Amino acid sequence: MRSLFIAFALATAPALFAIGSGTPQGEYQPPKPPKLFDETVPPAPLPTKYGSSPFLGLGLDVGQSRSIDGEAPLTALFGDFRAGYISAIGSWNHVEFGGEVKIGQLGHADADLFTPFTGTARVGYGYTINQALRGVFYLGGGVSLVNFEDSTNGVVTKATDMTVGHTFKGGYALEFPMGDSLLGDAGFYWSYYSYLIKDVETAGISRTINKRIALNVPSVQLSVKWRL
Repeated sequence: MRSLFIAFALATAPALFAIGSGTPQGEYQPPKPPKLFDETVPPAPLPTKYGSSPFLGLGLDVGQSRSIDGEAPLTALFGDFRAGYISAIGSWNHVEFGGEVKIGQLGHADADLFTPFTGTARVGYGYTINQALRGVFYLGGGVSLVNFEDSTNGVVTKATDMTVGHTFKGGYALEFPMGDSLLGDAGFYWSYYSYLIKDVETAGISRTINKRIALNVPSVQLSVKWRL
């Protein structure tokens, strides 16, 4: 009997030791959590059109000339050409430096104001809204040339010289891709123009009036931009 007990103890000792020592035979294996995303699919890269590059652009600006003297607003219409450089400062942001040349008509109750040249330097800051849309803030300033001419009861009064004034501009635009290197944008802008009309001529007679004309011009601008 004693020899049977010793033989049974020797036979069962390894199994009892394995259970008590926590070997892999008795270890708890928790379930693996599900994958939250497919690691085999790489993330979509940002479009190359939002990288750094020079650009050229054309635009149409339609708004209202509002004199600070309180006259009724009149239509303002401009065409513009622009050039500059877009510099990416991160995956989702960029800054823009450039210039803009405009030609058009400013409305004013007292006279026709044709601007053969308005040149502004401008800077912009853009941020990504989604893969196909960006918002851009703009600020700029420069000089503007104007021809002053008024016709009242058939009598024409016009400035003897081209008048040089100054202008400031700010706005916000939404920019969207239209192709591999073509971008479109639609924006709202506020511009300020100021001119001092000094000498005018009426029926061959010259006189000095020193008339200050200042205009606020809210406008909507549509444009296209080619990335070079």
